Amino acid sequence: MAYTNALKNSTSKLNLNEIEHTDLFYYTAYANFAKAYDLIKRVPNFKEVDKAAGKNAYSNGMKLYLRFLEQREPISGESLTANHTQQSVESEPSSFANQSTSSSKKR
Repeated sequence: MAYTNALKNSTSKLNLNEIEHTDLFYYTAYANFAKAYDLIKRVPNFKEVDKAAGKNAYSNGMKLYLRFLEQREPISGESLTANHTQQSVESEPSSFANQSTSSSKKR
């Protein structure tokens, strides 16, 4: 819970004007979040905000979120959206069932 709160709220406490969205969950593509992360780490009061979040929850949360986004990035390099992910999950069982049916008809 501490990581989630830090990612949602701590960026607004930084002396930073370069980032439009302070709720870091806005960034759902690895490349976009990585750019924001690099900017955030260089802000003079970053360490102070990180410490105030408790046990470095802000920096640790960002590292984990960056790793999460990296691992879910599609092979083609396109960014995923929640809607795209949901559609893929919903279509997989039916496409698998269709493949199974097609395979059994060929035999």
